Amino acid sequence: MRKRQRPCRKTLVHSTYSKAFVHGTLAAALVLAAVSPAAAAGTAVSISSGGTATAVFQTAVSNAAGGGLVQTAISREEAVAIAQRIAGSLDGFPAPEVSQDRWHGEGEPLVWQVRWMQNREPYQRVEVVIDAQSGRILEFENWPRGDDEASFPPKVSYEQAVKIGEDWLAKLAAHLPGEYALPAEERDSGQVLRQPGDTYTLMFQAMHDGIPFPPDSINLSIDGDGNLRGLHTTSLPRVVFADKAGLLEEQEIRQKLAEQMEMELAYTVQGEGQEEQSYVLSYVPVPDPYLIDAKTGQLLDYYGEPRTQPEAADQPLGAKTDETQPTRAKPVTEAEALAILQQFFPLPEEVVVTRIAKEKRSFRSEDEVWSIQLEYRFQNGGIGWDGAEIAAESGKLIYFSLTPYLREKFEEQNGKEVPAAYPVSWEKAKETALSFVKKQARGRLHELYWGEMVEKPGNRAPFYSFTFERKVDGIRVLGDEVQVQVSAKTGEIVSYYENWDEQAVFPQADETVDPQEAKQRYIDEALLNLRYHVPWDYGKESSAEPVEAMLVYELQEPWEGSTYIDARTGAVIDRQTGEPAKRREAGQKPDLPADIVGHPHEEALRHLVSIGALQVVDGGVQPEKVVSRAEFLDIFLHTLYELPASDYRYLLRDEEQPPSFRDVPADHPYFVAVQWAVEEGLIAAQADTFAPDSPITREDAAQILVTALGYEKLAELDSLFALPFADRAEIEQQGYVAIASKIGLISGTGERFEPDAKLTRAEVATILYRFLSKRAAYRPEQKL
Repeated sequence: MRKRQRPCRKTLVHSTYSKAFVHGTLAAALVLAAVSPAAAAGTAVSISSGGTATAVFQTAVSNAAGGGLVQTAISREEAVAIAQRIAGSLDGFPAPEVSQDRWHGEGEPLVWQVRWMQNREPYQRVEVVIDAQSGRILEFENWPRGDDEASFPPKVSYEQAVKIGEDWLAKLAAHLPGEYALPAEERDSGQVLRQPGDTYTLMFQAMHDGIPFPPDSINLSIDGDGNLRGLHTTSLPRVVFADKAGLLEEQEIRQKLAEQMEMELAYTVQGEGQEEQSYVLSYVPVPDPYLIDAKTGQLLDYYGEPRTQPEAADQPLGAKTDETQPTRAKPVTEAEALAILQQFFPLPEEVVVTRIAKEKRSFRSEDEVWSIQLEYRFQNGGIGWDGAEIAAESGKLIYFSLTPYLREKFEEQNGKEVPAAYPVSWEKAKETALSFVKKQARGRLHELYWGEMVEKPGNRAPFYSFTFERKVDGIRVLGDEVQVQVSAKTGEIVSYYENWDEQAVFPQADETVDPQEAKQRYIDEALLNLRYHVPWDYGKESSAEPVEAMLVYELQEPWEGSTYIDARTGAVIDRQTGEPAKRREAGQKPDLPADIVGHPHEEALRHLVSIGALQVVDGGVQPEKVVSRAEFLDIFLHTLYELPASDYRYLLRDEEQPPSFRDVPADHPYFVAVQWAVEEGLIAAQADTFAPDSPITREDAAQILVTALGYEKLAELDSLFALPFADRAEIEQQGYVAIASKIGLISGTGERFEPDAKLTRAEVATILYRFLSKRAAYRPEQKL
């Protein structure tokens, strides 16, 4: 089964809120006796797009003269006036703080930073960064603090947010030189705000002579109320654009493509992102047509170098042997794992191990591993990264990387200058990589073939990167590979990584369609997008010399999602579903499931479908279907978090923990959701059964959601609450029901609450939709 990178738990929540503690307000509306209100300070929230100005600036002014302000084309007063143009209302703010510095460090443009800060609640901050020579706005951030969050449901749709973004660009045109446009694929994306605090993210590309130039872009963040919350620019300061004379027609480009490209058989994973995956026989283009020179039709890589048919390695790195990894009498201990790492890669004194932990599975292995975190600390900060993985049973090295540390050291020593030549040649680096792989991957050499050098040394990347491909019976296994990086300065191995599916079962390679037929269909149906491209050359891009932007066609497949070409039929297949892929149509939005159109709960159903919390099966949602207890938790989990299907298990704090309930085993379809709810304290694991297939009741839902808000302690004081329902004697959890009904999560049905009534998918959608809109205002602390 193919694995994905494990996400960090801290980054999974889409929004973080800082709210006043509203126990007092809530209790006043609910309780018979007086309850003293309390308050708690919130935490800062950044909703910028693409980085923060505070990471760029410290507090002191510095320059080559030693401390004073540098004379610039834009004065301090002019900078403040420009900043006010984008800042909006500044009522309640004191005078701004204004400083001058280099944007992103030495050698970068001189900028003005204008910052308004409120020194009392809600502690809002507004920052604007302005090019001190041109007056161009480079960054803007508006950080709201306190209770004034954006509305939910959002007042503006994605389409309205796009119009607001375009209006802002027009308003700021004098300070954002150039023409910018939202690409069609961005405009058609139909972004949805999952919950309060989310923002629409719009990336407008620069247009030169009517042709997109992606390296120059403006990213805007628009909140659900239509407010501009962030602006971030990316650009190259000195660019020379090729003219449009001599462009080939699209048909000529397709003919050139047919002459240079072939189709190769390969094994591809079907069921991408799902728990159950299998391998299928597919066709893939070789070489992969990254870019096409718009004037010659030559295939190019991102460095602007010609791509040609690779010289296929006809021999593996070694013969098949019976050699296997030596077995151990006992699993690897923590100390042994560290010793194995040092044996292969002695760590520099400046790099320290900050964490070592045994993990049941990882992105790189199905088996238990020792995961080792490394850190390098320097004068003004530090960096940490996933440093290594050691198989816990065998002691095999699965992964190691020292490159983050070496990148930082390289920049410290060289700044923006890139050496004209490196001591270690490509040939020597290749020899080193081959030798290491032959030692490290013993037992796999009969299926390992030389691939290609995928990266050459450049600024901040003084390494050669090599890939070795896995082939079974001469057919490439996509994704299974070994990667090695070699230092161009020392010739040492600085990174090693292997991805290998030990349990893979491959189909027979028979009865395939003619590869020429598959190639022609691929070429005929591909979309060709003309744009300007700056060949990758990090040293030149950061130098004072202008960079040249060439005209290229970028090939885009016209299918939705991730696809492959079925080698047996020639059809284009969706890798997730295994069904024929749907063609991407400009401006076309997916149809709503027919059974929710016009439904009384349509708005909530539409939202949960759009964020993937409710699954559409056979074109419908089945809104009147009763929801089980376990399914309710699963829908709730998917309402809060957006992850690939196979990654939700990584939300669990302890994957080795046995199932909390004997009737929800590890292979239960809702096991992760139930186990997550136990870990988060939403349900108690006091009994050994959960009854996952029993219907969720209104009282059950009230207890879970009030607990998610953090009011369980208050809710347990039943004597405080007065219930207005005629059937209150039938309600066991009166405090939970009182809170849920009073704040509008679950309303009564006339004079009754009906605590044992079963909830349908439509009703669950509405309850969870309300939860999203209420949680920002009624949550005393960050819990979910």
